[in-house]
Amino acid sequence: MLVTEKDLPAKTFQEFQAYVKANEKKVQYGMAGIGAASRLGGRMLNSMMKVDVLEIPYKGTGRR
Repeated sequence: MLVTEKDLPAKTFQEFQAYVKANEKKVQYGMAGIGAASRLGGRMLNSMMKVDVLEIPYKGTGRR
């Protein structure tokens, strides 16, 4: 699952990919820390799209 803010102009994955490539230095993603699935997913997207989006670590997974 890929979650973005509602105001992002991209509505499809192809539009998202084009947006990220055009705004690579402005785009960021949150992850739960080293070894977390969220980090792996972000790294996989970076690799697949051939970009280097900044990852922002957060404590925990967001579960309550």
